[in-house]
This record gives sequence, C-alpha cells and structure tokens, in this order.
Amino acid sequence: LEMHWDTAIELMPVLGALMLMFSNFARKEQAIRFFLLLNAGVWMIYSLLIGSSTVLSNIISLCSTATALWKYRKK
Repeated sequence: LEMHWDTAIELMPVLGALMLMFSNFARKEQAIRFFLLLNAGVWMIYSLLIGSSTVLSNIISLCSTATALWKYRKK
C-alpha cells in the first residue's frame, strides 16, 4: 500500500479528522471544545482553499464552538 501527498492541502482532512478523534478522547469539556474549534478551523481553511460551498457551515461551526469555549471558561 503506497500513500503519498502532493501538497500540504491534501493533509488537512487528515488533520481535521485527528482533531475530531482527540476531542472524542478528551476528558475535560474545555479540551473537547478546543479540539472541536481546531477541527472547525482546519475544515474552514480547507474549504476555502479548494473552493467548496461548505464555508458558511464551517463559519457557523467555528463561531458556535468559540462561543461555547468562551462562555463556559473557568473563572
């Protein structure tokens, strides 16, 4: 089995999937939100780079996760 990537853009879905996997294994709620924020950011950048029409849903996900991260922060 041979795998190769021509550009770094092709690795972005793998990075996004890893962030989602890390969020599933995180124990603390803030860590889960942080990994989901990274996941949403990676997918938004990837969507912009390839010209996908899912950019709006990525922006909504990014804003929602950032709001939850800020709202439920430790005081």
